[in-house]
Amino acid sequence: MNSLKRGDIWLVRLDPGPDGMAQPCVVLSPPEIHDFLDVVTLAPLDPHAAPAGFHPAIEIFGTPTRIVLEQISSVAKRRLISRQGAVGPKALAEALSVCRAMFAD
Repeated sequence: MNSLKRGDIWLVRLDPGPDGMAQPCVVLSPPEIHDFLDVVTLAPLDPHAAPAGFHPAIEIFGTPTRIVLEQISSVAKRRLISRQGAVGPKALAEALSVCRAMFAD
């Protein structure tokens, strides 16, 4: 699945069980990770997330939502269901900037 791109929005089965619910998520990992390993690092989207500096606001298909960056996870690529679109370059840059700030000393 080398068609993954940073900033893509995928419907992902976050719960590994057979009945796990799917949630839209933004791909955060660079191609150096997801092109060569069987994992992808992502953050879920949640339209009900509280406004916060670590919840960048975006609009997907006309619906306001937030990238929930404190819930970053890495999952097996087989848990990706379908590509739903992509965030814009500005939203991706903001999300990655927040990630750098979250993990800086």
